[in-house]
Amino acid sequence: MLKHAFGRLVGWCNVLVSWRPATGSVARVRDYPRLGGADLLPGLVGRGRTGLATYFEVQRTVGALVEERAAVWATPQQVTELRALLQAVADAQGTDEAQLADIEVHRGLVRTTGNRVYLLLTSTFLQAYLPMRSALSRPFNDGRAAHARLAGVINAISAGAPVASKSAAESYFTTTERIILECLR
Repeated sequence: MLKHAFGRLVGWCNVLVSWRPATGSVARVRDYPRLGGADLLPGLVGRGRTGLATYFEVQRTVGALVEERAAVWATPQQVTELRALLQAVADAQGTDEAQLADIEVHRGLVRTTGNRVYLLLTSTFLQAYLPMRSALSRPFNDGRAAHARLAGVINAISAGAPVASKSAAESYFTTTERIILECLR
């Protein structure tokens, strides 16, 4: 565990600090607000409730937009795939399996849009979320309840109702965020 923590620390140093080759001395501290990228997101999320709140705000906004677009672009085959992915959440045996199944539903939703930028954004969000997902697992303790929270999104997409899917997505993300933040108090 210490080895992994040290590896992450070295990675952060490489992101935030520019080193002089072969000397090991600091050349300059990088302008991370201006030049920072997705590689900084896990550190932001790891900064406690404030970082998580910022993360959830963007996740909620982008997620609602993705789900709205999915309702416009979903083909019957994609709707069938989304329903199967959603069913895997309900059928999950345990928290870990339900959480991973939920992640796959979100990957399926973003694929439905056909928009590669949304795909990259979602992958970035998941890269920030995955390393700390065990601490954020409470919404997935009951696979059936997790399924019920997400079912409204898939039902609205299946009906081809963009406004309803956006609203359902906002409700899903808000509820999931609340459950996570409550368990961190």
